[in-house]
Amino acid sequence: MVLKMKLAENIQKALDFVADTAKQLIALSAGIITFIVTFLKDSVDQFTNTAKVLGLISLLFYFFSILFGFGVIGTLTGNLDPPFDKNGRKPNPTATTQSRNVLWTSRLQQALFLLALLFSGCFGCNVLYYKKPEKEKRDTTIYRDTLIIPNK
Repeated sequence: MVLKMKLAENIQKALDFVADTAKQLIALSAGIITFIVTFLKDSVDQFTNTAKVLGLISLLFYFFSILFGFGVIGTLTGNLDPPFDKNGRKPNPTATTQSRNVLWTSRLQQALFLLALLFSGCFGCNVLYYKKPEKEKRDTTIYRDTLIIPNK
């Protein structure tokens, strides 16, 4: 038996907006991770320890934002096509963006993305304005005209 559900236009648009927002944040997070890893991998030795920590935290926040984005899409799907209950009956679908599971996953995805942006900005400022102190270079120049006489 196929259950056909006719959704009101405003509910359908709301569900589409939530899903599209989650997909866009997933795409942005994945793109930023790719950018950071690709273009900064060779110059990581020049960063201060603070910059390294800020960069790692921002990458982790982007990664978790992606995971919760998948959670948003999964909860929307689960609400529209819920699994059978213990008695073998199919419960009525919940076509709303206001259910608890959709709300907390979408809000958490958005909060993690904003935190990742904040830490990325701090990382960028740290890389631009703070240079890792260079190690002292010893003068290893050898002069031909110098005569070294050992002490006796």
